Amino acid sequence: MRRVFQTSFGRLEGNCFPACLASILEIPLASIPHFCRDHKDHVAAAAEWLSGHNITLVHVQFDKKNPESIEDEFFAKQKGLHHIMCGHTYPGGLGHVVVGLDGKIVHDPLPMELQKTFKPDREHYLFAVLDPSKVVGCGGFIINGCQGQAAKEGGDAIADTDE
Repeated sequence: MRRVFQTSFGRLEGNCFPACLASILEIPLASIPHFCRDHKDHVAAAAEWLSGHNITLVHVQFDKKNPESIEDEFFAKQKGLHHIMCGHTYPGGLGHVVVGLDGKIVHDPLPMELQKTFKPDREHYLFAVLDPSKVVGCGGFIINGCQGQAAKEGGDAIADTDE
């Protein structure tokens, strides 16, 4: 995971979701569409885009009535799993997403000078490979283990540049 910060802000204009994807996939933010601004169903649009890279999103919602220990137990079995955590920023209650690792926040794409209190909604987006037979070495996107996008087959992951 490499930290990528969002570059636009606001309810529909904000690009925290693409910034989280760029962080987890270790690719330039500019290479990811602005799903929230350009699509009515940004999650479906992101899933369609990710499918072109052999990845799917898996939505996990924990019932707020259940103790947080159930969520902790789930992530304890998924060690090393980067994911997107949904929630709201306060004050204001604006919808926002951050990068999680094993159920804990590890990166807020909001630049430090703009960060507010983030309250998770116990809703997460995990990643899964669609066709494991197409995963070879570090070519393309690989979730859990070696991550990043190879410059060419068998190449190295994209360097930490831009953003």
